[in-house]
Amino acid sequence: SPSIPDPLANVPAPEQPGITSVQDANGVWQAGYYDSKKNKNQPLSGTLGSGLFWIDGGVTGPITATQGTMLYINTGGIALKGGDVLTITPPTSGVYQGISIFAARDNTSQLTMGGTSDINNTGVLYMYAGSILVVGNTTSVGSMLVVDTATVKGSAELTVNYNGQFPSQGYRIFLVQ
Repeated sequence: SPSIPDPLANVPAPEQPGITSVQDANGVWQAGYYDSKKNKNQPLSGTLGSGLFWIDGGVTGPITATQGTMLYINTGGIALKGGDVLTITPPTSGVYQGISIFAARDNTSQLTMGGTSDINNTGVLYMYAGSILVVGNTTSVGSMLVVDTATVKGSAELTVNYNGQFPSQGYRIFLVQ
């Protein structure tokens, strides 16, 4: 396929928040900086509040973030297995409007989906230097997918419902440089 410019090249990476993400009394993670090393080497998982989650160490399922949330994955990847579901609704305003997952541009980690895992995502999944591996019976949904490599195995499906928010040339697969 012919290459096209990175559709999110002008979107800046967010600054690391000065506050640490903590769980409130209801077990909901609040926006901020999350470091798996400081949390018993556990990748971020569970219910997330609204705002920016700046993450070192990756994400594992299940994740529920339906209040205008963006995950910035500085280091680590995303692992969904079995029946894990990542449900995420992106911010509706601001610089990161429409972006659900934004990996650091030099983060080469992988998003792995296996078994009957799923992503319920209305926003962009942006892992410019990373990859996605979809195996089993999974279906991945988002408005745009930007990855270095996409691999779909077995009876898995990879569905992208492009909504035109970021300039692209339509419903086709492109090599982005």
